[in-house]
Amino acid sequence: MTVESFIYGYLVEEQDYADGKVIIEENSQGDWAYVVIEGKIKVKKNTPKGVVAIESIKPGGLFGISELFTKTDKIRRLSFVADGPTKVGLLDGNRLSMEYDNLSPHLQSLLRALAKRLSTMSEKVSLMAVNKKG
Repeated sequence: MTVESFIYGYLVEEQDYADGKVIIEENSQGDWAYVVIEGKIKVKKNTPKGVVAIESIKPGGLFGISELFTKTDKIRRLSFVADGPTKVGLLDGNRLSMEYDNLSPHLQSLLRALAKRLSTMSEKVSLMAVNKKG
């Protein structure tokens, strides 16, 4: 997957990360959203039995975006870690929020439901991975 051209219009900064560098730490607070430009990102979740890798995000993939739509406590539910040398783009959260606020209430509700569903699925996948190890 490559970065869609329209995404570059939302970039405010590009950041380079070395292998193993944490980009977003689980349980930290924030609502920054990113796109993978080069390299890949491991998605990890802390569980009672240790850290579980849930998936890998390749160039063009977005991460950290759910917190923009949920408008809740902004606590990160997952960690995102560089898997090899990686370049990510920081997305303009203010612009995304303004565009989100201009959507109809029904479409906003749909996006919040999708963000919540993604969060719920990540929790379930991490529990399944832990049970599979055990």
